[in-house]
Amino acid sequence: MATALIIGSLVQVRVWCVDSEQASVNSIWYSVAALGATPITDQDVSDTRDTTFAPLFKALLNNLASYHGVQVVVHSQIAPFGQLLAPVFTNANAGVGTRGAIALPRQVSGLISYQTILPGPAGRGRLYIPFPADADNQGGGAPGGTYITNALALASATNTGISITVGGRTGTLVRALVHKANKAGVFLQPTPVTGGTVSSKWATQRKRGTFGRANSSPI
Repeated sequence: MATALIIGSLVQVRVWCVDSEQASVNSIWYSVAALGATPITDQDVSDTRDTTFAPLFKALLNNLASYHGVQVVVHSQIAPFGQLLAPVFTNANAGVGTRGAIALPRQVSGLISYQTILPGPAGRGRLYIPFPADADNQGGGAPGGTYITNALALASATNTGISITVGGRTGTLVRALVHKANKAGVFLQPTPVTGGTVSSKWATQRKRGTFGRANSSPI
């Protein structure tokens, strides 16, 4: 059931993709900054992010992998940012990747790095793009130009805030980096993301590989 958002709450957008017995999930966090007289709902976020993210992820996946959809979870703004609502999801635009029929090893990932105003590792975030195609692997074992271009489009869509209007409901979300507890056990408040860059090298996520434990998408 759709639930109206509250200013200050955190919205976790989980993007699910699947290649055979392995699923990937990319979590993209937002803070609710403003709401109209009739606020948007968690389902509105899910529906609009599915429309935005589906073509961007499909353009980075091999043809044997598929984009499964978006799951949205609303969390408290109070650390450790506990879940407030049951997840909602949208899979209206689910479908297979478009970058070629031969896959790279499943642990191979593209990489987007996000920046904030904070220095050091605590001020950076990462998104590991799943299941690329061999067609996007250029000589020397690095992402090719088309892959970099498509990854930059995804970076642009995920490193900024969003304004949503659906059926008279309105709201603005700020793209945020959510922090783990520091060495003193203190949680920093989520920090707005200021930009994102695409790596010119492949990264790895071994848990997605053939030797990794099988896992599945919930949608």
